[in-house]
Amino acid sequence: DPSKPNNIPSKNLMYFSFGKPVIHFGNQNNTMNKMYICKYPLGLTINPNNISMEKEKILSFINKNANKYVAFDVVSQIFYMNLPEYSRDLILKNLLKE
Repeated sequence: DPSKPNNIPSKNLMYFSFGKPVIHFGNQNNTMNKMYICKYPLGLTINPNNISMEKEKILSFINKNANKYVAFDVVSQIFYMNLPEYSRDLILKNLLKE
């Protein structure tokens, strides 16, 4: 449920993996989601209730970042805890403790 403050939609992680700019029109109260968008080098969060007030911010972001790209190596370093390898290593570590 995206309205819950600790949820992050998995589609955002997929979008980040493409390395392209991401504009998220979403609830500003979802602090976890906002944190992830802010951590992504080419991410912008816009409150859909204030689009007219955010117009210049959106246009500036598009003009500044239209041809930019974030390499997957960079994305995987920022979001390493969301990689399958991280989960695998965590599971193996816990299994070896037993």
